[in-house]
Amino acid sequence: MQFCSTCGVMVRGEHRSCPTCAGSLSPTGDSKMSALRTGNESIARESYQALTPSRNEPKALWSMILGIVSIIFLPILAGIPAIVLGHMSRANIRESRGTMGGGGLAMAGLVMGYGGITVYGAIMVLFFTVVVAFISTFLGLRQAVATASGDSGKTDPVADVRTINSALAQYKQKFNTYPPDLGSLGPNYGHKEPAQAANLVPFSLAVGMKGDYLYTYEKTSPDKNDGGEGYTVHANPLDLDFKNPRHLKHYYSDQTGMIRYSDENEAGPNSDVMKADQPVASASTSLLLDRSWLMSPAGA
Repeated sequence: MQFCSTCGVMVRGEHRSCPTCAGSLSPTGDSKMSALRTGNESIARESYQALTPSRNEPKALWSMILGIVSIIFLPILAGIPAIVLGHMSRANIRESRGTMGGGGLAMAGLVMGYGGITVYGAIMVLFFTVVVAFISTFLGLRQAVATASGDSGKTDPVADVRTINSALAQYKQKFNTYPPDLGSLGPNYGHKEPAQAANLVPFSLAVGMKGDYLYTYEKTSPDKNDGGEGYTVHANPLDLDFKNPRHLKHYYSDQTGMIRYSDENEAGPNSDVMKADQPVASASTSLLLDRSWLMSPAGA
């Protein structure tokens, strides 16, 4: 390929002069120098403009914008389009043979798009790892508590709530107040004051976890019970089988000793009363528990 500095025509093949104007020819690499030597600046300017990209590929700019968005807050929704547009833009730029620019913008969009998706993936993997570890730890703790308490894994929540009510009545009679927590009703291994470990419930109920149920206790202030001290006890199922839930009941009781239940949600003072249920002994009745389990620290 040769260039005519006189008329600005590109000539193919081996020619000693321009077939159009008979002007002298020079290699295309020397086109600017030839044009300058002949004083034809307009031809030199047109020559260089032909070799300079006239505009950026539109998809390149959009790829970069979506890449920035994917890094900030939409890694998937913006990251994937940024990658697709980036590859399409680079392909169009290559096919334009230098007439279109924006390769840097497209590359920036690709890098940020891939980076946003990678960071998001790493965060999700870390999140699910933490969730699985938490569930595994929780189940392990539950099994450890069941083993330490001699629990076979099955429980009668109604009987357990009655046990807690009876223990609270005895604690109230002995110490003239209700305990601050369930742990104060549990076994005493010789290093606590009687009010801190009254030996009234087994270890599993003292820690609030037995079999399929989680037991919670709260001491209520006098103004909530017409000037008298009170408490609330909840027994809620620990059903972690989300695919095949067993729909266990929720139970509730308070200082009246009446046990109430709910089939779906946490039970409360307005829930249905257990059929044929009678209030357990109050502080003035002194209902005694069967405390034979206290013979062993790991009693059920």
